[in-house]
Amino acid sequence: MQRSERDNLVKWHGREKPFYEVYYLKLNEPTFGVALWIRYTFLSPMVGEPSASVWAVFFDAKRPERNLALKDTVSMNDTIFRRGSFKLNIGGASLCNNSASGKISSGSSSLAWNLAWQPSDKPYHHFPWPLYDLPWPSSKVMAPNLSVPCIGWFEVNGVKFSVTGTNLHQGHVWGKKYSDRWAWANCCSFAEDRSAVAELLMKRPFGIGYIKAGNFESKFRIKGDYSALAWNFEGRKGAHRIIGKISALPQNIVG
Repeated sequence: MQRSERDNLVKWHGREKPFYEVYYLKLNEPTFGVALWIRYTFLSPMVGEPSASVWAVFFDAKRPERNLALKDTVSMNDTIFRRGSFKLNIGGASLCNNSASGKISSGSSSLAWNLAWQPSDKPYHHFPWPLYDLPWPSSKVMAPNLSVPCIGWFEVNGVKFSVTGTNLHQGHVWGKKYSDRWAWANCCSFAEDRSAVAELLMKRPFGIGYIKAGNFESKFRIKGDYSALAWNFEGRKGAHRIIGKISALPQNIVG
């Protein structure tokens, strides 16, 4: 079994309450200026029956009026997941360590996807390994496939976008409690270097970051501040200092 598949194995035992688990995919298609976010989730609340959901969000930087967010929630009777290998099926939407497919429709809106990638042999762990077996932090996060070339397509309201070699990010989050007021960012489609990748995770006032560009690769501590539309941060590791800013326009926020 590849390390990335092992990191993707479902953590939920099927009865534990409270518990949530999330698998998410993100890709940017720079040719068209569009992006796709897919999210497969389990939710086991203290009160009520467990459920599973698939979220699909489409972003169009040039025409934000085309932005679209859809969600489909089903009972666990319509959900299949395995123990010894990683394979999910939530209401017909599937996710494996090397592929994802599905479709969500609501009224006149629809979003479908069929994507495949070569799994990573070097997963990224945000925390030191012992913390994944301890009660703290209450939410665990890792990126089994931090930045992997992807092929396939996705279709938004009848408009089809082909994906050829675009970098895809796939993460895995789980825990007993949502982490409050944290910020996360990933970029694996830098215009200057398509092999570069940056990953940031922060809860005020400190966080952790990772950057790879050319022969440079480092994990570092960051500090800074963020709001719904902007994030200023800086970090230092030895002789290297990293300063950055992430910003978004209100019309590009989808919820």
